Amino acid sequence: MAAAAETMDGQLIASLAAIAREGNANIIAGSVPLTIAGRVYNSAVAIDRHGNVITSYEKIHLFSLYGEGRFFAAGPMYTPLVIANISEAILIFTGKEFSS
Repeated sequence: MAAAAETMDGQLIASLAAIAREGNANIIAGSVPLTIAGRVYNSAVAIDRHGNVITSYEKIHLFSLYGEGRFFAAGPMYTPLVIANISEAILIFTGKEFSS
């Protein structure tokens, strides 16, 4: 997975930023393998309609049944954000393992 991971200044994020600008749309792209500080995370990236990366969320609860922890590091915290004057939170689905 490390070989497929990008950094925030990689081609995938640049392409998503261009799509956001051209479409005048806010984008939240999920399950993007990102390398941050030398660790690979299952991430979601929020990009505003001007093509600016607002924040990223690194998945906290990795799905152990499929060994997600072998490929990704667990993220440090939930990431709240405000986009288009709406307060939101980004989460990546964890499956039945963490449901109540």
